Amino acid sequence: MKIFNSKRREGLFFTLFYRPSQYFRICVIVSKKVTKRSVMRNYMKRFVKGFFIKEFIYKADKKVFFDMIFLVKRPFSKKNKSEVLKELEELCKSM
Repeated sequence: MKIFNSKRREGLFFTLFYRPSQYFRICVIVSKKVTKRSVMRNYMKRFVKGFFIKEFIYKADKKVFFDMIFLVKRPFSKKNKSEVLKELEELCKSM
């Protein structure tokens, strides 16, 4: 895909591929290597998408749209939610 050849940011939990677009589109990829339980994989997908709906779309001052793909590297849960939120904010600011 073209987006995998675009800009990339790396963090402890995620690898982010992004490029400017006319629309806001997001994809979260959580492989079975990260966690075998589908419940946890779905939780991680909902968590990342929910963050962007609340913070990135509604509270954004400038309306710049991106195609984004998040590859989850490590599992996370409600216990380390604050670390994950901090990393998501840092990745968004660096775009």
